[in-house]
Amino acid sequence: MGKEQFDDRHSLKNLVEVFVVAEIVSKLYKESIALKQKVRVGCLSPYKAQVFAIQQKLGKTYSTDADTDFSVNVRSVDGFQGGEEDVIIISTVRCNGNGSIGFLSNCQRANVALTRARYCLWILGNSATLLNSGSVWKNLVLDSKDRGCFHNAFDDKNMKQAITSALVELGQLNLLYDMNSSLFQKADWKVCFSDEFSKSISKIQDIDVHKKVIFLMEEAFKRMASASQT
Repeated sequence: MGKEQFDDRHSLKNLVEVFVVAEIVSKLYKESIALKQKVRVGCLSPYKAQVFAIQQKLGKTYSTDADTDFSVNVRSVDGFQGGEEDVIIISTVRCNGNGSIGFLSNCQRANVALTRARYCLWILGNSATLLNSGSVWKNLVLDSKDRGCFHNAFDDKNMKQAITSALVELGQLNLLYDMNSSLFQKADWKVCFSDEFSKSISKIQDIDVHKKVIFLMEEAFKRMASASQT
């Protein structure tokens, strides 16, 4: 999901995954409050730029104190050796067509990342990239599918909304209208836009207006789809 990009220090980040991490943490927090259950969450990534981006996104919304009822700590994989949390969310970042995952393929680093969770482990990533990597991450994707633990983010309404909001805010709307994108492929109904339309809508600068336009289009297309079935 999203796309990988370099920061000014040539470290990779994937800002759509950052939004998804924030959505998962938010849902965990709500469940923790509702169930009155103490939860410690760790967010890991092998890339420092991604760690910094997640820290910025979460801000000071959640405590980092492990003694509080709900805590969130965001660290690099290398900085988490020896640590454990109840829930671990790993952001793999990489998203490309050739399966290139760089030092993510390092077995020692992967071992550290995968063994930090006490009870629950989430791995965020582009499944096609990880499958094409020919690394341990390919085996993890295949194993998760075999065990029924593989989930597409676009199948969850809240996740899909988080991804759509991220694409709007990040100016990556081409992924919304790209017929080859996962978002398009997973849609229950599909509408193909002309290049002229895509260029026109991409010129809308106001984020709230852009979201409103997308919402209105979705509602209109739903009514059309419903009418065609009657």
